[in-house]
Amino acid sequence: MTSFALAKKPLGFRAFFLLAAYSTVFSMLLWGGVYAHGTPVNSSYGMLYWHSHEMIFGFTLAIIAGFLLTAVQNWTGIALASGIKLAPLIIVWLAGRIVPFLSLSPLMISIIDLSFIPLLMLYLAPPLIKAKKFKNLVMLVLLALLFVCNLFFHLELLQVTQLTLRKAIFVSVDLTLIMICIISGRIIPFFTGKVLDPEKSVKKPVFEILSILSILLLVFSDLHLIEESLLRWLYIPAAIIHLLRIKGWYQKGVAKIPVLFVLYTGYSWLIIGFVLKGLSGFGIINGFTLIHAFTSGCMGVIILAMISRVSLGHTGRKIKSSKAVNVSFIVINLVALVRVFVPLINESYYIKAILWSSSLWVLAFLIFSCAFTPILLGVRADGEEG
Repeated sequence: MTSFALAKKPLGFRAFFLLAAYSTVFSMLLWGGVYAHGTPVNSSYGMLYWHSHEMIFGFTLAIIAGFLLTAVQNWTGIALASGIKLAPLIIVWLAGRIVPFLSLSPLMISIIDLSFIPLLMLYLAPPLIKAKKFKNLVMLVLLALLFVCNLFFHLELLQVTQLTLRKAIFVSVDLTLIMICIISGRIIPFFTGKVLDPEKSVKKPVFEILSILSILLLVFSDLHLIEESLLRWLYIPAAIIHLLRIKGWYQKGVAKIPVLFVLYTGYSWLIIGFVLKGLSGFGIINGFTLIHAFTSGCMGVIILAMISRVSLGHTGRKIKSSKAVNVSFIVINLVALVRVFVPLINESYYIKAILWSSSLWVLAFLIFSCAFTPILLGVRADGEEG
């Protein structure tokens, strides 16, 4: 019988990837239960907005925290907090997940939930500033904007503002897509070139810039800053920009490497989302499910792909996904296919699409949890700390 030893001075990705995976399994089971069986659950946010808020400011934000707590150390060469020093951050995140179900005042719930991003920035900002990595401070700017979105979410619940909660959720999705767009431009061509031909994965500055700017179209739309009758003409061109961007990265042989190919399928959901947004703008389709091309599709697929890859690479293991994890990559893409397209084909299947896609989401992250819990809790394969 082999012995098991806990990781020495574990970095932030270990705790937050596991917390995100287990919490999203629980929350999606709860969400599915509410829809399928009318499970009596009370949240101070209301269950619909709890689901939306939890997916961004719970699950996704935990992934962002885990990624940045590891990436900033690599970018700066300065050791970040690890092990027990991460406890305050973990506790605050966990508290934010629990308080909507407790009999606390709305103000106290808001303060607790809003505390996580400022605390995370206190962990990240000093090494970036000390190492003069000012280019990477854009991630802190995006975190600050996510904090503003969360603030306006809570301000409506506190009856300070009106009609800001829903906008805050949608804009927070847009900001997350900008993060994904930036990070994808750094890692996907790099990973592709590393395992295939480094000279064939080409980053063209014009597409790098336009791809990020194109997501601002979603911000303008969600904040109603520009008439949709004008914006609708730009969504298909935006999709083409992202298609040309990813085409420059792609190489023959990518499809044979699941842990790499899944990053491309995840990014492709961003393209699909823009196409659907354009078709919806012209009334060709009903756009009531297209947001899930961006969330379940782009965000969900890339998140699962990234946490799988980071978990392997940063625990000293060979970056090769197992058969079980490859199944999870297929399942997470099926989540978006079902959630987006089943109701478009037949609206009477709307509730069933939610139940099916929720179940598939749970399955995908259960597979991840089973495969990676020993890896994320255990020592690095090379015996080093981290």
